[in-house]
Amino acid sequence: MKNMYPSIALGIWASLFVTLVIASSAGAGPVTGAGGPQPLVHLAPISVVKNVTVGVRPTGVVYDPANQEVYVSNTGANTVSVLNGSTNKVVATVKVGTHPDALLYDPTNREMYVLNSGSNSISVLSTSNKVLATASIRGTIFELPIYDPANGDVYVLSSAYVPPLTFDYNLSKIDHHTNNVTLIKVGAGPNYAIYDNATTEVVVSNGGASSVSFVNSSTNAVTTVKLTTGTIPLWMVYDARNQEVYALDEGSFTKATPGYVSVFSTSHTVVASVKVADRPVTATVDPVNGEVVVVNTGVPNSTTGAYPATTLNVISSLNKLTATVKVGHEGFYAIWSPSTQDFYIPCEQSNATYVLNGTTNLLLSKPLATGQYPVAAFYDPGRGEMLVVGNSNTTGTPTKTVVTLLTSANKVAGTLLLGKGPTGGGAYDPKNSDVYASDEGANELSILH
Repeated sequence: MKNMYPSIALGIWASLFVTLVIASSAGAGPVTGAGGPQPLVHLAPISVVKNVTVGVRPTGVVYDPANQEVYVSNTGANTVSVLNGSTNKVVATVKVGTHPDALLYDPTNREMYVLNSGSNSISVLSTSNKVLATASIRGTIFELPIYDPANGDVYVLSSAYVPPLTFDYNLSKIDHHTNNVTLIKVGAGPNYAIYDNATTEVVVSNGGASSVSFVNSSTNAVTTVKLTTGTIPLWMVYDARNQEVYALDEGSFTKATPGYVSVFSTSHTVVASVKVADRPVTATVDPVNGEVVVVNTGVPNSTTGAYPATTLNVISSLNKLTATVKVGHEGFYAIWSPSTQDFYIPCEQSNATYVLNGTTNLLLSKPLATGQYPVAAFYDPGRGEMLVVGNSNTTGTPTKTVVTLLTSANKVAGTLLLGKGPTGGGAYDPKNSDVYASDEGANELSILH
């Protein structure tokens, strides 16, 4: 896990969290709002019902609601496996580019986009599971592709070396009609891209230029804004409630220095700069109260690699720092649960998951014992449970992945054993209430129901 940030792998997990929370709010799970969590649908306890062989080193997993199929990118086989969501049988194996790491579903044209990091290309799959086009990306792909619901296009960040001493930093826009690629120049060292629903813009953090670029999805015009504090903007998050973008600045990769969170309004103005703890790496929005929880890992010891205690900073909807909370060591994410409206922070070095109350900003009195050095978690919308994923590669020899089940009462309900890990990604099927997780070491997809 120590080499996971920043990387495509981190992006895969982040997109998984977002996908599952969106699925829960779309009718598969509890309804939340000002009145608090609502009763859950009573489903049978979850268990591993099947392990399906797919390709070599499966990573990304995406559910297609249009054809009710599940797509798995097989990084080591240069293929995508397609499973029928009802029978859970492989119905197609599609040859794509080199090292397909991740997938993105486009609901506008009901097509699947495959990120091929080895060949720096995007394969476009039709609803009949044929390769419609392969879009070549100039240079090296930096991040996961993102989807623009305003125009139906797909974007991906890349960097290209231009001899003798320069680099081009681009946002590649893939037209959803033609699959032609338009290069849009952004700032130096682009690290992360998100979509701003309020302005229908793609927002790019330029880690090498101390700036953030806003790309108009209609005209491709770029507005670049310099940070007022901080120098290395990386992770970003969009808050739909206040229509603002939060850009996290790490400050330094090698020494303990305070980080900053720059808040941008719809007019591209820095409306606040909030000082947080050392090395902020991710942030999560609480959609109920509009707060943002920032996870700060601190800088690991240069000799031992051990992380200090992870610090959580809570930023209010008024962009004020309202709480600072210490949790365990080597925590990377705060995952919000619609059923409890709490945040869950798996901490690998502490071998436990901490729970932050989303209303009071206080920790549960004791962390939950989640096994196998937990690295991530995802929310099961059908049952309202949190599934905490262990690091099956802690010793360097992959074993079967342990998943700890946390109930909506914040109790440990038991554990599940997946295939040999690590777990590359996952998806949720709202029709059948199935959860899918890829097992890289076993070349399998574990199906939980």
